[in-house]
Parts: sequence; C-alpha cells; structure tokens
Amino acid sequence: MRDVLKDSDYDFLVQEANNGKEALQYLKSITDDAQLPYLIILDMNMPIMDVRETLRDIKEDSRL
Repeated sequence: MRDVLKDSDYDFLVQEANNGKEALQYLKSITDDAQLPYLIILDMNMPIMDVRETLRDIKEDSRL
C-alpha cells in the first residue's frame, strides 16, 4: 500500500506504525488537529493491539 501511495501523482505523507499501540501513540501525539490523517489503513492481523482494539480506542477519542 505504501508503494502504491508513494508512486501516485499525489504528494501523500505516509506514516507507518508497527502495531496498533504505536499507531494510537502517534495519533495522540499530534497536537495540531489540522495534521490528523484523512485516512488510516489498519492491518487485520496487527500484533500487540489488534484492529478491533485499535478502532475502539480511535472511536472513543472524539478528537480522532
């Protein structure tokens, strides 16, 4: 997915996390709401914190 986005005609900023916990830490570290991502792609088989837990935490945070 990263390669497809980077090879497109658009200038996407691709930020990767190794697991759901890292993804949430990254999202919560963003202080400027304008910098929050428009799209989040999650792997169904993420380690440490699976996709259901990650989505639940994203939905519980009204800022995200």
